[in-house]
Amino acid sequence: MTPGALVLFTQKGSLGLRFGGVGEASAGVAIAEVSAGTQAESHRQLVKGLHLTSIEWGNVKTDVSSMPYRSVINTIKAAGRPLTLTFFNPNVIAAAAT
Repeated sequence: MTPGALVLFTQKGSLGLRFGGVGEASAGVAIAEVSAGTQAESHRQLVKGLHLTSIEWGNVKTDVSSMPYRSVINTIKAAGRPLTLTFFNPNVIAAAAT
């Protein structure tokens, strides 16, 4: 079980990730799908269910863990490359707590 991932995207265009909202408060996003044939697919640690915690681009790191879905998506779309995304796996944290 992957505890999380730190992934650097360098290619222009789509990352190849589809995100979904997290929880009832609609704060934060998680990977809903990794699209085949995209730059995201080349990062094998990216799997459905990982929660996005931060976006780093141009020496600015933004905590997106409690941002609304639309704000997170807009932040990703506004960022250039290289772009670093940091994820955590909530299942690993839950397992460690038990």
